[in-house]
Amino acid sequence: METSTTMTAEASWVDAFDSWWGQDPDRRTTTGIDVMAANTQSKEMLEGECKYRETFDEAEAMRELEKRSALVRGYDSLHFYLYSMCPLSRDTLLPLRTSIGKVNWRG
Repeated sequence: METSTTMTAEASWVDAFDSWWGQDPDRRTTTGIDVMAANTQSKEMLEGECKYRETFDEAEAMRELEKRSALVRGYDSLHFYLYSMCPLSRDTLLPLRTSIGKVNWRG
């Protein structure tokens, strides 16, 4: 899986946009991804989680989205976004943006 820091120019045109609900076989429960935007030709996917709360566990929300992304197959490059009412804390973002080998995160 590609771990680029920005989406390619090819992916600037999205040909599929939706949310996703499905079964998580490991947890034996239904789960979902709030925002999915894909370029099916370049195999690039943006997946997002929406949190409309004043406070929440940012790190846990990001871990959960990364776990759920494994349930959607067929894409070579993933980009994760965390949409929040409040800006994400610097303590959350700094390690993610500087980690080598991490999939692209934006908040």
